[in-house]
Amino acid sequence: MTFGPIDAILFDMDGTLVDSEPFTDRVVVELLQGFGLDPGGLDLRTYHGVTWEAIEADLQRRFPALAGRPLRPQLEARFHALFLQEPPTYIPGADAFLAAVCDRGPAAIVTSSTRDCADALVRRLGLGERLGTLVAAGDYRGSKPEPACFLLAAQQLGCAPERCLVFEDSVPGLRAARNANMARIGVASDPAQRHALADVADRVIDDYHALPDDFLVNFGR
Repeated sequence: MTFGPIDAILFDMDGTLVDSEPFTDRVVVELLQGFGLDPGGLDLRTYHGVTWEAIEADLQRRFPALAGRPLRPQLEARFHALFLQEPPTYIPGADAFLAAVCDRGPAAIVTSSTRDCADALVRRLGLGERLGTLVAAGDYRGSKPEPACFLLAAQQLGCAPERCLVFEDSVPGLRAARNANMARIGVASDPAQRHALADVADRVIDDYHALPDDFLVNFGR
């Protein structure tokens, strides 16, 4: 598993570092059921890796009864509550690997979730100032697969996009990294997504234990 020169490593959060995508599924289903709507026909994976604004717009398009209703604050608040009340488990090996990356060179968390959720994870990981930068919803315009979030992280780290490596678990996120001209490793936390991720990633892993022991040997110091 080799790549060209890498100056910075960027991580999505939900589904990539922590197993929190079930919270996304849960809050969408709860919202729809609260309006008396049937979520049965939805592929909830469509909402993994994208912003709450994008989810709101898609739900309003699919369900005319929701048109004009401010769904994002409700979705966001419920997700945040679950994230704090039921801290999601780490994707196996994610905590140790992210810490090792931060100890060696520039690293970032780039998420479509709110800064409150991301800050909570950074505190839980004990990273403090070791994390190079954090890009969260509200820091950039658009939603993955637009590349703005990753390009902003690269800019804040002072690294060229083509010398960044992204870890992502969603197809929109991997497309965003590709659109930013960054190398990509897909994290198949949902094994059913492995084939879809392989279409847009340079490599796909089940979790961070699949990385070779010398993966970071040429990174950073």
